Amino acid sequence: MGLVYVDVTAEHIPAIRKLLLRYWERNWTNDVADRFLQWRVLERPEWDAVAAFDGDDCVALIDSFIRPYFLAGQPVRVRETCDWICLPNYRPFVGLRVLQSMMKRPEPIITTTSSEANNTLLTGLKWRTVGDLQQCVFPIGAGAIVKSAAQRLNRELGAVPTFTGRLLPFRFRKPSRISSPEQAASFSEIQTTEAWPDTAPPNDAFALCALADERDVEWLRQAPDGEGEFLWLLFRIGDEPVGLSLSRLYQEGPYRGAKLLHLQSKRHDRETYAWLASATSHQLAERGAHWIDARFSSDIVLSALDDVGFMRMSSWPVYWWSNDRSDLDGDILASGMRGVEGLMPYPYLSETVLHAA
Repeated sequence: MGLVYVDVTAEHIPAIRKLLLRYWERNWTNDVADRFLQWRVLERPEWDAVAAFDGDDCVALIDSFIRPYFLAGQPVRVRETCDWICLPNYRPFVGLRVLQSMMKRPEPIITTTSSEANNTLLTGLKWRTVGDLQQCVFPIGAGAIVKSAAQRLNRELGAVPTFTGRLLPFRFRKPSRISSPEQAASFSEIQTTEAWPDTAPPNDAFALCALADERDVEWLRQAPDGEGEFLWLLFRIGDEPVGLSLSRLYQEGPYRGAKLLHLQSKRHDRETYAWLASATSHQLAERGAHWIDARFSSDIVLSALDDVGFMRMSSWPVYWWSNDRSDLDGDILASGMRGVEGLMPYPYLSETVLHAA
């Protein structure tokens, strides 16, 4: 029959599920996997994917979605890639073909990869490196150390003894408590999107920056149980909204992990970003996190995380593709909200942490 390339629709989900679960290595029933993919794929705002089929089998996939950004102070729609998968027997040409199909879309694309092969391929296709996504970690409890040791021993997640999470619950580090740069400051959890606050950075703050919006809130609120708890905080000075944060709490084996996914501020200074990061980190610690993972590309945000006590770990290049060959000159704000990074790790055992709808 030969290879066929398609724009993915709901009818392709069963075949895509088979391909994705092979690489995700999740122990899910088909019903649970389909519910997750219904949310992760079809219910996500402005989601789009290209897949390659050999007969009834999906052999390659690249998916993406569109999010609002500021590009040199002007609003622009940017495509963020998510999973890019190709079966070994079809590499590299089929994987390259689905990527090139995505590159023909009108929106510019931003992506990050830790794969050396992908780095070489993107560079060869003239994607531009516009920065580095820096991973920062704040270990709060002993569980972070035990989990790290278990990973070094190549133990599977499910093999970590569940009792260790109860035996080692104490916190040996606390994030630095950094106050607001002004008096009369407060923060609260965002409960409604009826009056979405304007917290966009100043026009000259970044060459490129991602913007959270009310669609992200509504979509994440519909996440299956196993994805954990998504926490949106709105920060005010007086009555003025000045910033927001997005974070996630999730269960990983016997431990509770956390991710600081996004920071956004109208006041573009290190002190304000440090206040946002500090207050959010304390909320995550109080809700039981053993560690907090944060990934940002911006120098000013990374400096603020340094002030809170985060430790810098690995980093990955950030790539930019634009059909008009436009370049980016200056600091960019990419974060763990990009692509699917904020959703990983996915729930592991369907019968215990993810429930079919």
